[in-house]
Amino acid sequence: MSLTITEPFVVTPSSTVYIAPTTRYQFELAKVQLKTNDMQFTPVALPNRQYQWNVENSSIGDIGEDGVFISKDKAGFTNILVVDTSIANNTAESSIRVALPHILELEISDVTQQINVDKVIVIKESRHSYQKQLNVTSWENNWYLVKDNLYLFKVFIYDRDKNPIVMSNNMVIQTVIGKKYFDIIMSDPINCEVIVRAKTTTLQNQKIPISFALDAIRSQAGKLTYQVDKTRIRSDKDVTISERIKISDPANNNLVLLPYIKGQDESRTGELWHLSATGGSGVYHWSIENTNVASISGAGLLKSNEVGHTVVTVRDV
Repeated sequence: MSLTITEPFVVTPSSTVYIAPTTRYQFELAKVQLKTNDMQFTPVALPNRQYQWNVENSSIGDIGEDGVFISKDKAGFTNILVVDTSIANNTAESSIRVALPHILELEISDVTQQINVDKVIVIKESRHSYQKQLNVTSWENNWYLVKDNLYLFKVFIYDRDKNPIVMSNNMVIQTVIGKKYFDIIMSDPINCEVIVRAKTTTLQNQKIPISFALDAIRSQAGKLTYQVDKTRIRSDKDVTISERIKISDPANNNLVLLPYIKGQDESRTGELWHLSATGGSGVYHWSIENTNVASISGAGLLKSNEVGHTVVTVRDV
């Protein structure tokens, strides 16, 4: 009698994946080992004859031995079953839903700090998105941009129920980014990401349009183009580019010295100093690091409280 011991394995991701019609998605396999009370996952190189890939509903797509699922031109759902042919009852599952694109959202993040200060090197041909390489974990809702800053634009596509659809390089995205105002540093058509530099300020009260629209989805097999309503699946933004915010004060330097008068009361005005700012949107929020030393009003009026040093910060609202 012979005894065969095999390791369990998993399909990644194990949760349902949402993709668009006529696109492809790469599943992966990993063996699971338990070492010192910790689960360890070892990737399995694909294709691999030991594992057989199966699609429950072949009317919406097919999957190869390399784990690549290619969807057809209609919506639907199917389970994915992978069988270890070397031993009975050793299987792993996942699922995929082919969903119709319904919503396109354009997000923005200022990545000047990561690129110019932290010196993060963005690799254009990396398997990781720009978002992941730059560790962008949140997005901004501010389209008042700063001249010479670097920005990441990223498109997200959702179905009618706001489930995120995986981006694919055969999605045709039409973009409008004014070359007069932006330098395109690099772009990633697979993840639909663009890194730009804002190079020219806009005129007062001027807004320039930026738009991204899903135009079509070309078939991976080259036989079909899935047409979409590009007038609906789009995002349009009005952008203003201004000079960087600067604090200006009557002394025209970065240090303000205020007298401290013991026993002062609220009626005294000799220890007040007015700061003003230029650049940005023109609507500012003033803050102070140590309110025990000084306080500042919403209009930039600085008042000493006690002896010490503190830092004043102004931001766009």
